Amino acid sequence: MYGTSLVVMAGVMKNPALRTKPSMLVASALLGIFELSYEYSIGTVEIAHQAWIAHTAGNAALILSREPQEYKKGYSHMLFSDLRIVQAFYGMRLCKPCPFAAQEWKTVPFEDIPKSPKDVIADITLELPELYSDIKNATECLEGEEQLALLETIASKSWLLDFRLRTWAATTGLQIREFVKSKIAAGSSTTAMSSEQYALANVSLLYWITCISLYDILEMTGDTFESPWPEHANPLIYCRELTVFIPFLLAPQAGCPVTNFVFFALDSAAVNSRHFDYKRKKATHDYQLALVQSHRNGNP
Repeated sequence: MYGTSLVVMAGVMKNPALRTKPSMLVASALLGIFELSYEYSIGTVEIAHQAWIAHTAGNAALILSREPQEYKKGYSHMLFSDLRIVQAFYGMRLCKPCPFAAQEWKTVPFEDIPKSPKDVIADITLELPELYSDIKNATECLEGEEQLALLETIASKSWLLDFRLRTWAATTGLQIREFVKSKIAAGSSTTAMSSEQYALANVSLLYWITCISLYDILEMTGDTFESPWPEHANPLIYCRELTVFIPFLLAPQAGCPVTNFVFFALDSAAVNSRHFDYKRKKATHDYQLALVQSHRNGNP
């Protein structure tokens, strides 16, 4: 069925009148969920990963085949709001700037519908792929003064994102942060969460991944602008919070897509630390990934 769907999608993509229909975005989103949730049905992990990379690139082309104003209402708006987050993870994995970080894509689709807390944090997450791209360029292609100049620019951009993150946590995202802290303080994951609470938890997951990635980037720049280094800019803080909260996110009632998204999102944050060979961060992130995998396998 999955293979047949891919063949049908490929055929429809050749028809300009059909590929811009909202139903194509729905079909593309469903295939993406399947690839994320049931990778063992596709083949090896590597095959599933490559399938996801190819699918996500095609999904971006589908979204870009329509103008930003076509995502201002209805199901098109809802799908765009969610799919652009996947595009951010895609860009982070490949160290490739995300087209949906452009100002028109962050404003026009939201002119008629106010941004939710998830949308506000997603605006920040979408900036990270470009920073990873710049880090890769600085560390692999530049030397001397040119490298230092680019690293300084990256650090300046990162501190601006840090300010936006802290503002979100103190205003728009305050209810979410308080909810997560209360669940962690309760210390038990046996009580089922409501669908609304799972929605809050998933926004918090996006917040943690954004924090871990952003503060990793800042450490990679070697920036000393902030002295002493702010306590909140330590990525380990958010690794710990996420680790403690994992049992809530991976409870049986969360469902397979949520379970796999936790693992996938955390891996997206870790993959660049592995790529740039920052040993301390690699060990930290690999530890978090091992914990997630343990919970997925039903181990204590």
